[in-house]
Amino acid sequence: MNASSFPYMGFTLSWYFGGAGDHKDSSHLQSGEADAQRLKDIRGVLTVCRKHELLFPEFLIVDGGERIELRGSAVDQVVEQIGQLIASKEISHEIDRIGGHGYVYLPDGESIGQDNLVTIDSIRFSERLLCVRTSVSVWVPIAIDDTYSFAKQVDLARRNGPRLESCLKEISDELHLPATPDVQEVDREYPIWQAGFKLFANPEILEREFRSASASEMEEIRPFFFRE
Repeated sequence: MNASSFPYMGFTLSWYFGGAGDHKDSSHLQSGEADAQRLKDIRGVLTVCRKHELLFPEFLIVDGGERIELRGSAVDQVVEQIGQLIASKEISHEIDRIGGHGYVYLPDGESIGQDNLVTIDSIRFSERLLCVRTSVSVWVPIAIDDTYSFAKQVDLARRNGPRLESCLKEISDELHLPATPDVQEVDREYPIWQAGFKLFANPEILEREFRSASASEMEEIRPFFFRE
């Protein structure tokens, strides 16, 4: 898979699961027990991401930035290989990234592959912590690139935004770990706001870009407006 059809947003959106305040941290366990818990977490997250076609893993970035190609993208194959790398000490502290490709659903009902549509990052072995990230602009009705240019993409957002939200919710249910940002928190740092697992374009950008929209177009994007 080698596709890169959709723009890099110029920033990365992240959701952390676990870490500080996690009362279910397993750092007190023996190393073998802790490693088994990490593998269970990885299996659960990859299973959910694969279900939603957001990540089919192809490689790992491990301690010190080394890239390791995966022998297969099936969840069982990936977990088995990671277990072997842990046993051989090629992974000791952290997996920096599990990357690969996912599928963007197009308005016409087709789909297209996209490199690193979603990645799983910062999988630490000293604590239960991992991060889900995306930097590809397909989730909200305004396409944003690293020059901060904007373009309308209402139908694309309708096909893909809910997929990411559902995936993150299912990961949260699978791991039973606190998430950051949580469902009560709104992160307004970037032009795309994170309200828990739901994404919204900054309302000022939406209003500006759709100022000349027809009544029907405005009705189409109304669900994408953030409301306190």
